[in-house]
Amino acid sequence: MKKFRNILMIYFLSLCSSCQNNYSEYQVYRTFDEFALKGINHLTETKKPYVRVKTCDDTIDVLIFQKKDEVLAYHYINYGEFWFSQVKEQQKYEPNCSCDTTPHFKEKYIFNDTIMIYKYFMNYLGIKSVESLSFITRKDKLILYFSVPSQNSIVKKFNIFKQYQYNYRKNFNQYDSSIPQSRFYAYYTKKTIGDTLYIFKIEKGAEVLYETRLINQFGEFDPNEGEVL
Repeated sequence: MKKFRNILMIYFLSLCSSCQNNYSEYQVYRTFDEFALKGINHLTETKKPYVRVKTCDDTIDVLIFQKKDEVLAYHYINYGEFWFSQVKEQQKYEPNCSCDTTPHFKEKYIFNDTIMIYKYFMNYLGIKSVESLSFITRKDKLILYFSVPSQNSIVKKFNIFKQYQYNYRKNFNQYDSSIPQSRFYAYYTKKTIGDTLYIFKIEKGAEVLYETRLINQFGEFDPNEGEVL
């Protein structure tokens, strides 16, 4: 029995009740293009690392098989204008500790070759903290930091979040470490050369190298986000 990382996937099985987790229904690929929501480089053998992809009418399931004996699972749901996925991560402070860290939630809204990610922590009182909203394309990334108004409807949140993207320069100031800011934005550009991802931060009109990551065969779909160089 393979060990699954401590990630709780939020499944909406009623949308695809006939779709069972049977490996015979999965196609095997080298990686998964999350922007286009499709497998890349079809494989005829299952030699780790690789991914399995199962596509139904309104859902997509992706299993990531890494070199270690563990499997990561992702579930995407079609909402018409966009695809939705939600993950709850709750890693323990210590492997044998009975207490957990504060749960970290990540909601993804995928549309028009863009991945919109809403991240937040939830404490034991049910209060959100450290919220951010990211808009990621193949070439750049915009991150907004602010407190998001409560909204339970996934569709309404999607529409509200898009408005933040359209008007972010008007409603947010660019991040400045020299002054206190409760809401601000940070903008980055990306460039991949060979097996290296270069991330540049735009500060006061200038492009500054922010981070360099070594990427593997998963590319930007790497669950570990690549090794920082």
